[in-house]
Amino acid sequence: MFRPEDLIGKQIDQFRLDRFIARGAMGIVYKAFDTVLARTVALKLISRQVTDGLSTQDINAQEEARKRLIQEAKAAGRLTHPNIITIHSYGESENFDYICMEYVTGKTLTQLLNVRKILPIEEAIPIIEQVLMALDAASREQIVHRDIKPSNIMITEDGRVKVMDFGIAKLPSLSMTTTGTVLGTPYYMSPEQISGQKLDSRSDIFSLGAVMYQVLTGERPFEAENTATLVYKIVQTEPIPAKIRNSSVSESVSNMIIKAMAKNPGQRYQTPREMLQALKAILSPGAGEVREESDATIIASGDEFEMTLQADKAALAPSPMGPGVSEVSTPPREELPPSPSEQKSSDQGAPSGVPGRSTEAQPGKGDTETVKRKGGVGPPAASKPATVTKATTSPPVTTKPKPSLPPKTTGLN
Repeated sequence: MFRPEDLIGKQIDQFRLDRFIARGAMGIVYKAFDTVLARTVALKLISRQVTDGLSTQDINAQEEARKRLIQEAKAAGRLTHPNIITIHSYGESENFDYICMEYVTGKTLTQLLNVRKILPIEEAIPIIEQVLMALDAASREQIVHRDIKPSNIMITEDGRVKVMDFGIAKLPSLSMTTTGTVLGTPYYMSPEQISGQKLDSRSDIFSLGAVMYQVLTGERPFEAENTATLVYKIVQTEPIPAKIRNSSVSESVSNMIIKAMAKNPGQRYQTPREMLQALKAILSPGAGEVREESDATIIASGDEFEMTLQADKAALAPSPMGPGVSEVSTPPREELPPSPSEQKSSDQGAPSGVPGRSTEAQPGKGDTETVKRKGGVGPPAASKPATVTKATTSPPVTTKPKPSLPPKTTGLN
């Protein structure tokens, strides 16, 4: 009976196996030392030997694992990105096929969630952001990961995210499986992936939306007791919104998850870059919750103003007087020339508020008065929505007769 620990200390080609790390359905991973380049690496092994007693199904699974190993080397080997595990080489020995890859220390997202269940938004968002950057790099090479899930997301000790396991990735020119073959982890698979349809990067976006949902709520978006029920839920039902599962999840983040997990790929973010930009827009200072334009409020400090679009609309609304409400014509009025005493008083400066006097230039005959807002042209203060008041004609200005002149009488017959 083979045990992974039995290989510790053994050498495969130029690699010395120092420590067993993990074993999965698709291979065994060791921490190893490259004796030629003198560096620590990770080595994923797939046995080439057919063990006696294996069933036909097990033999087929082993062959499938070898194909996936080669697929991973081809897919990830084309990608050089700080958020993707780097593949150094692929090789074959007498007993094993292997890929040599970057060795990183840290924990998978699955291990992190097993301990903490829910991550705070300020910790979760940087993880999602880095996964999106990795998917963006893969998308530019027309590579679909097809198995985005917490166990394939590594968080290093310094907080860097590394996307792993491109073993079932779909390459642009070579697909290990034909359309109709379902590969992946059901809980995070997109409806089109479950249905065996043609995939693109929008399938990875759905899977990441499901991961994001779990990270922020502590629950997977779809749960079921059997595969058939799970498949039905993923294809036909909507998950409970994340903001209902966890009240600390904002409306905008909850809506982002809903969009990422739309059943129809055309209603999702169309590329990882688009989702990344939307995520950054939510997190940018002052972005806040997503609001309708009609409800937007701009608040300024100091001598600036606070403006609402509602007030602006009121200011621009048509006047019952017709177009041009900001300019109201008044009939010309005659003014008697001021007396010498009044002229003297005027030269010294009339106090504000004196009846019949204006602190602004009076319009002359045939001129037009312009209704102005206090403080110059511009939006009114938020505390008082802008209004336009119909101008009224001032009464004719009369002067008190001088004592030396005979009194002037006026009256109505």
